Amino acid sequence: MLVLLVAAVLIHGPAVAQQAPPSAVLGRRVIGFAHTAEVVPTVVITPDLPSFVEAVSRWTPKLQYPVLLDDGSHRAREDIARFVRGFEPEDVLWFSHDGAVPEEPAERRRWIESALAGVFDSGTEPTPTLSLVARWQDLGHAPPGVVVADDEDEAWAGGLALAAGRGQPIVWVKRTVKDRVNGALQHTPAQRLGEQIEAGCERTGLPWRGVGDAIEAVTLCLNTPAKVRTDFGENGAERFALTDLVGRHGALDAGRLAPSERWAWSGQITGDAASSVYQAMCSLFYEPSSAWLFDGYPDEQPWNTYDSSRAAELFGRAGFGMTLVDSPRGTHEDWLLSSARAVSADIAMVNSHGQQSHFALQKGRGSFRDAPFLRVPTAVYFVHSFSAAQPDNRKTIAGRWRERGAFAYVGSVHEPFLQAFVPTPAVAGRLLSGVPLAAAVRPDDAGALWKIAVFGDPLLVFARSRSRSEQDIPFTAILMQARVAAATGREAFDEVVSAFVM
Repeated sequence: MLVLLVAAVLIHGPAVAQQAPPSAVLGRRVIGFAHTAEVVPTVVITPDLPSFVEAVSRWTPKLQYPVLLDDGSHRAREDIARFVRGFEPEDVLWFSHDGAVPEEPAERRRWIESALAGVFDSGTEPTPTLSLVARWQDLGHAPPGVVVADDEDEAWAGGLALAAGRGQPIVWVKRTVKDRVNGALQHTPAQRLGEQIEAGCERTGLPWRGVGDAIEAVTLCLNTPAKVRTDFGENGAERFALTDLVGRHGALDAGRLAPSERWAWSGQITGDAASSVYQAMCSLFYEPSSAWLFDGYPDEQPWNTYDSSRAAELFGRAGFGMTLVDSPRGTHEDWLLSSARAVSADIAMVNSHGQQSHFALQKGRGSFRDAPFLRVPTAVYFVHSFSAAQPDNRKTIAGRWRERGAFAYVGSVHEPFLQAFVPTPAVAGRLLSGVPLAAAVRPDDAGALWKIAVFGDPLLVFARSRSRSEQDIPFTAILMQARVAAATGREAFDEVVSAFVM
């Protein structure tokens, strides 16, 4: 209770006792729905999208289990390994299901929607969105947000998981710019994307136009540019975060520095099917209990407003395991020493300054190559200019952290100025009090469209552990140990090694 009180005062002052802010109410909704389901302590690994979709469709409102996708790539298998180390399952199973991804777009959407409907209804026929919303109402559930996907973009796989795990409808859109996450979305295409999303929210029949109603979050499962170049940017060169644009009323018409009203908080999941699934499953099933904080700022104003030691105090009171490097130890040498071994932390928070490929500390300068290897899935809050300017480029700070296992990342797509970031201790306090990630890193007031981007599930919450079920998963799968034994007998040692990695 002391942690919650301290966090609440950090966020909203003493008056918080009288009225909970919408962000806190949203967190309670997400946590409440999550805790209606028990978790089977088993990780299911699937080899392809049909198997993945089938495994997720067997979830119910009362029983869930993590499902990951092994596409044969090194990155997918390392991500699975991180998840397994962090989740600590009793069993790891292999599940393969015959089938194919429908080629025709309309049929592919029906197939995905049928899997989503199957989680909440025992019927196997596709259920239109409106009847799915009615089913949620019967269950006493109000969807906290929408998942936005394009059936031609494999990131829909992570979107299906988040729609099923959080009880959210899918809003289908068509990207005007494809597979250019590192690029910039121009003013008009950005406007069209926003219109598609808002029209989709309207079709659900759920209230969505203001903060404090039903739809409070937008999860963009799209490989589309993470930044927007508007017609009102300074000298035509300024960039803004797509995830700060989506969820605002009229921000592109308001002009630079003009406040615009927020109706939802948003986050973006990018990557191929396996990567998007990893990001989704980490958010749904991972329960943070450790932090790694590195403060490269001097102990003087205005830098000490972001003091990592104050954030560490909050994490410590919440019982988190802790690694803290702060003034006067925030040098490049200290960075290398603290990350010499793989970092085993559920959340990392870094204060530094520099550009997209390097970061300056109290003494010395690091580069993207110095991003630590991550032993377990990690959510990252990086107070630094330009770190997410090219979030899918491994030669940038955000790109390298994401490649090494960060399942959520908050950083800037352009020069934001220090005050654009919510101070590190306040973000820690908000997360510990149950505020979802995308709301925790945004200022409370309406403000103007700006440059801090959220990668990952916007509804990621830090909450108490969910109950683990003694039930088995509701289908037949193969123990990975048996798969290893069979591969050994065939002398298929590549399969043996990949299985041991996972």
